[in-house]
Parts: sequence; structure tokens; C-alpha cells
Amino acid sequence: MVNESIRIGIERNLTSLQSFNSALYHYFSGSTEFLKYYIARVIQIAKSKLSNFRNAKKRNPEAKIPHYRKPYVIVDTQLYKIIGTTLLIGVRPGKPHIGIPLNNYTMRRLSEHHIKIRAITITRNTICIAISKYTQSINPTEFVGIDTNLNNISTAHSDGIVNVFPITEITKIKEKYRKIKSKFRRNDVRIRRKIFQKYGRKQQHKTKQILHNISKKLTLQKKQIILEDLKGIRRLYRKGNCHSKEHRSKMNSWPFFEFKKQLEYKSKWHNGISVIVIKPWETSTRCSICGSKIIPEENRMIECRCGLVEDRDINAARNILYKGVKQLRGMRFVPDAPQVEVMKAAKRCQSRLR
Repeated sequence: MVNESIRIGIERNLTSLQSFNSALYHYFSGSTEFLKYYIARVIQIAKSKLSNFRNAKKRNPEAKIPHYRKPYVIVDTQLYKIIGTTLLIGVRPGKPHIGIPLNNYTMRRLSEHHIKIRAITITRNTICIAISKYTQSINPTEFVGIDTNLNNISTAHSDGIVNVFPITEITKIKEKYRKIKSKFRRNDVRIRRKIFQKYGRKQQHKTKQILHNISKKLTLQKKQIILEDLKGIRRLYRKGNCHSKEHRSKMNSWPFFEFKKQLEYKSKWHNGISVIVIKPWETSTRCSICGSKIIPEENRMIECRCGLVEDRDINAARNILYKGVKQLRGMRFVPDAPQVEVMKAAKRCQSRLR
């Protein structure tokens, strides 16, 4: 249904959701093969994929038309019901519902208070149940500033606690799988693609698990999380930017966006509060005590004329904490000097040292 909708959308040059509905609803509803409840979801997916295709075609005229190869079904709330421990799903008009048994863990999660089932996605071998939960927002009295780096995640709490979570294992995992894939010499494109996808999934799962353990510890503390809004980092490490292949590979394996995504949804899920995002300007090049420019030392240490000798990442986490609290409350327990980093500022500092 999705592929047919994409074909008709290109053939008739459909762009808006209204034109998709008027052209496709009667086209599919006249068939006895499909339940009408699936048509609205199919049209939404096809319209979204076609919009992405048209945007991609502006950048690359040879962009391929999207085509779904893996069969799957997205079931909305009108098409299922749960009786006992069995999930019943309607598939075709006039046919009985298909029953899928659910295990004890799934039933326990679905029976939790305030849990609602939003949609169910069924593939050939898996079933994914998307759920939502109403969480009462808390009014946080404590805060935590988080500085994300390639090798560690540093946190500074408003009660004075400082933590450093090493994530060098992520870099090692990605380097390991990159070397494995670089040695693969099979000429068959289909087999090579399958093997690359297999190692890509392994790498992704291991990376997400490491970040999951860290983000869960931070969100369960019920503190307001403050992060840097890191943007444009991938553009700094493209081919032709005077960086070696190994350095580009290492920097592009930095999973800062995945960590931010996990923190955002877990903070809302557990605490009902949103993550505060601040501009990452000079958080690593200003002293967290007096606000003046800092002097880089060896082993990522910094030294300030006020006497502060601190780890560069912890100093940045404190600056992020101060800026976030000031942004949230308008408080001024931060230095008088502007607490205003990231990549470009650090790059200029390195050029002066050279």
C-alpha cells in the first residue's frame, strides 16, 4: 500500500495531505483486501517519504525513489484489543482477528498506571508496541550540568558533586568494527550490504547500551538536566577539511546526539521535565570561578590566575551548570565576567599555542 501510494503521488504530483487523501482513500477503500483503518496511516507514511524524496532530489538529482522492501504493518488503536494475555489484531475485512500471545513482562508493563498503547508495528519476526505515559511534572530544586566529550561525560551538580563517566569503550567498539568492515573483500554487493548492516547493528546496540546506563543514572536523580546545544560538528570533520582519515573516523564516532536524545526522553518519562539546552560558547575556555580566560595545561588540565587548577571537562560542566541555572531562574550567583565554547573556540586556542 505504501509503495502504491508513492507511485500514485509521483505520477499525479501530489504534495499536500489533503490531495493524498482525496486521491488515495477511495482507491484503497474500493478493495476488499484492506481494512479502511490502515489507509490513513499508509497515506501519512507515503506523504512523509515522498516529501523527503523531493528534498533529497534537490540536493542530488539522481536520488532514488523510496521503495519498501521489508513487509510491516502499523496497527492503530481501532484495530486491536487485548483479551487475557493475547493481542488480537484485525488484518482483512470479514476475516477473524489474528491472535499474538504476550509474555508476562509485556503484560506487566502494559498494565502499569497511566500507560497507553499508541501504535503497534509488526514485521516478519518482531512486534513493537509504542506506549506513552502521563507523568506529573516535578519542580526540581537541584541541577546538573553535563559536558559531553569524545572520551568522557563530565557532570557538575548544584550540590557540589562531580562525576566523570568514561566512554572510551564506544570509540574502541567503532574502531573495531570499522577495521572488520575495511578488510571485507566480497564482490557481491548484496552480501556485502547484509554484512555491513549486521556489524552496524551490533555497533549501534553496544553504543546505545553504554549510553543507556549513564543516562539512566542521571535521570533517576530527579534533577534538572542542563546540556550544550552541539551543532555542526559533523561538518567540521568532513573529507577535505585537513584532517586524517583516522581522526575523522574517531571524531565522527562521537555519539553526542544519541546521548542527548536518551536524556531528553528519559527525563520526561521519569520526571516530567524537559532538558535545558544552552549555547555552547566558551564553556571550556572560561574559568568557572572568576570568568576570565584560562590557560591550557597538560593532560587536559586548566590553570587560572585566580588560583583554580581543574580538569578542563569538569570546569566546562560547571560553566554549563551556571549558565543553565541563570537561563532558567535569572539567578546571578555566577561570575560577573561573561560565561559564555566549543569547537571553534578550542580550535582558535590551539592555533595560538602552535
